[in-house]
Amino acid sequence: DGTPTLARDGVTASAIGIGEYEVRPIDQAHAFSTFAAGGIERPTYFISQIADSAGNVLYSNDGADGEQVIAPEVASDVTYALSDVADYSNDELADGREVACKTGTTQLNDEANKDAWMVGYTAQLSTAVWVGTDNNEPLLTAEGRLVYGSGLPGKIWQAYMNATLAGAEQLSLPDEALIEGDTGQSSGSGDSEDQDEETTAPTTTPAPTTESSSPSATPEPTTPSRPRPTIPTTTTPTPPPTTEPPTPAPLLPPGEPVGAGASSHSGYWAR
Repeated sequence: DGTPTLARDGVTASAIGIGEYEVRPIDQAHAFSTFAAGGIERPTYFISQIADSAGNVLYSNDGADGEQVIAPEVASDVTYALSDVADYSNDELADGREVACKTGTTQLNDEANKDAWMVGYTAQLSTAVWVGTDNNEPLLTAEGRLVYGSGLPGKIWQAYMNATLAGAEQLSLPDEALIEGDTGQSSGSGDSEDQDEETTAPTTTPAPTTESSSPSATPEPTTPSRPRPTIPTTTTPTPPPTTEPPTPAPLLPPGEPVGAGASSHSGYWAR
């Protein structure tokens, strides 16, 4: 009916990532197909081909060229992250066909569920299954048990995918992450791992005479248990003489033990 579902008062809340907003199954299948296509989004269509009784093709829709809306390495990593869900949920496809999927369940109060999803794809096909009601009623199986995404929706999705893909070529999905840890950089971008180690665990060699905004990447960084500050080179106290101090008054305040400067320095290291 044209009513927006992804924003309220023009502002989309951060909870969109955990299912706060209503969404149609076709939109879920469409979104996941973008991951399957390496981040290329194509418009959905209902009819792929029309032929007459003699087999003459009257209309054919091979799909648009599409637009790259997600970086290929990001789409690849999403697929890789979702590749174990089917096996974990006992919704794997026949003949070991590679698939990426995600289950989803919406709670109703604290003791029931009102929505259950299974959305997943191979390299050729993306499918979404939703089980729920329009009245926010509890979802229960015939035995009176709660319905979860990996249950009834997962089994429907599994049966449909197996039937539709029977005899189709088995295509591979990404089998490794392309983005390095928390850096946001592709794995082929260079020495990102060394740079990360040096940022979180600086070397314990003496600091250079001039300040630098980032540690030098030349020496091999060590890996202490926690980052440690560099000892200032000008604050080391002069050890007190072992003999009787000279006539002039000591530099320390009266009553303060000799060597207190070193003790406070040790406390600085302990923090």
